[in-house]
This record gives sequence, structure tokens and C-alpha cells, in this order.
Amino acid sequence: MGTIADAAAAQAFASRVADGHDIRTVNLRLDRLGALPSSQSMATALAEALCVDDLTGVSRATLLDVEGRAFAACTARFAVVPSQDATMPPQPHDRRATICPTTPAEIVGVQRVQVDSERVDILARPPISVCNHFGIVHGGLHAGFVDFAMSELLTATSSSRYLMLDLSLVYHRPATLERDRDLHLTASIGRRGRRITTVDASILSSTGRVLTIARGTFTT
Repeated sequence: MGTIADAAAAQAFASRVADGHDIRTVNLRLDRLGALPSSQSMATALAEALCVDDLTGVSRATLLDVEGRAFAACTARFAVVPSQDATMPPQPHDRRATICPTTPAEIVGVQRVQVDSERVDILARPPISVCNHFGIVHGGLHAGFVDFAMSELLTATSSSRYLMLDLSLVYHRPATLERDRDLHLTASIGRRGRRITTVDASILSSTGRVLTIARGTFTT
């Protein structure tokens, strides 16, 4: 869901950016509007650029299920940067050795999970196939990574069934798997009420540098 939302919002904004420039996701917010579609079902995204200037812009994407019902909305802010094609040559990958991930755990590349009553720490090694040709993880997949960590924490620490209401991400640095194969995902309980629980999460490099921080709101 994060990937299609980010991609649609980015395309709507990118069409308004001058030649020789690229865009980077600065922050992303997902709000649930209705029941999520079932696994393997078709989803589409309709996006529009809301505000564009020479340095930044905001786009909004609405996610629709196969019946055309809106189930989530994404608001994304982007920064305009010089085109990466002019500053960094493509980094080829040996895709022949890449296994196509089919489950959330395989996409995340889970190596180790440590859980206590209020926190989960996950050592992850995502497959190279989640990267673009520069070896950078797609920005929308960061949402999937933190959602996975949050879900692991809530499932391990409570028997209740949680539904996500919203998810907000702030991007600090790209996840560059060509340079650093391991990522650390963390999630901790921010506040646990009778019906509403907030969870804070982060994606860190193997050296502890913050790549992305996130906060999710869940209801039982």
C-alpha cells in the first residue's frame, strides 16, 4: 500500500518538475478510509499534485479497491533535487541470483527478531530486488518495513486484533543496500489506551544511522 501510494503521488508531482531534476520523498502520511482489500486483489491509485514550486511540492493519492471504493489516502511531500542520472552512474545488479519475495517477512528479509513487552528489534536484510537501479530501496517500501515492525510488536504483546488508522513517515536518508546490506527495524509502544494505541518505529542502518522514523495509530 505504501509503495503504490508513494509511486502515484510521486508521478503526479514529477510531471510538474523541470527537466534535469529529480524528486525525493521527504515525508509520507497514509490515512485509512475504509476496509482494506483482500490479499492478492487489485488496487489502483489516483493522484494529483496539490502544491508545486522549485524546491518542494505536495501530492495526494487516493487508493481504490477493485470496486472503486476508496480505502486509503496518501499525502506526500517531495523535495526537488538535481537529477541523479547526472551525478551517479547506474549500479547493475545480478538479478539472476535474486529470489522474488512473496511474503512480508521475505520482502523485509527478516534475519532475527527480539521482542519484549514494549519493544521489538528486527535485523533485516531485504533482497536487492526491492531496490531501484541505484541500489536504493523504494521510498514507499519504508512504509511496509515499519508497518511490519509495528505489526510484529502488537501481535507479540497483545491478543487483541489491531487495525491501523494512520501511518506517518519522515525520511532522513535513503536505504542504500549496495553499501549496507543490513537494516535494523525498531518499534515501541508510544501510548496504549483502552481502544487507541500509538506505535513509534524507525529504520536504522547497520551502524545506527537513522534512515526513517514513523508513527502509527491503531484501534482495537
